[in-house]
Amino acid sequence: MSMLTAKKSQMEIVGLVIIVILISIALLFFLRFSLGKSATEKRTYTSAQLASNMINTVAKTSTNCSLIPISELSVLCANGDYVYCDEARITEYDPCEIAKNALDNIFINTLEQWNKKYKFQIFIPEEPNNPFYTRQIQYPCAGNVQTETYYIPTGRGILYLKLNLCEE
Repeated sequence: MSMLTAKKSQMEIVGLVIIVILISIALLFFLRFSLGKSATEKRTYTSAQLASNMINTVAKTSTNCSLIPISELSVLCANGDYVYCDEARITEYDPCEIAKNALDNIFINTLEQWNKKYKFQIFIPEEPNNPFYTRQIQYPCAGNVQTETYYIPTGRGILYLKLNLCEE
């Protein structure tokens, strides 16, 4: 009888081992695929947040011209106005040039330093062939693109500050 009980015990142990192995394999597959999605979702979320934060920061960044934000300089540029950068209001400056220099500096020291692929434009949609500013690095890209747009009303229409940021 003890021999029969031993064989039954061995069979039960083998059965339990097989069940544990199958559960372990299923758990490994689950972890493998759930972590893979999580990394992709995290990358997408990070890119979306970077694009959103970047466009808002660019629009609200003050320049060295009387601390006028880039969004206001862009409106002045679109309207063909000039700006005074000193309190004496003696010399008129081109707001397009001031905004361009500030934007170049921002993108060189952020997205380009971080090796991000992007395209940034300031334009009025009714005038697609006449953007006020365009800067792009390694664009278009092969992967997904996060797009953020900042809208500013002007005398000529709605001015778009648009950032297309490539996911990596």
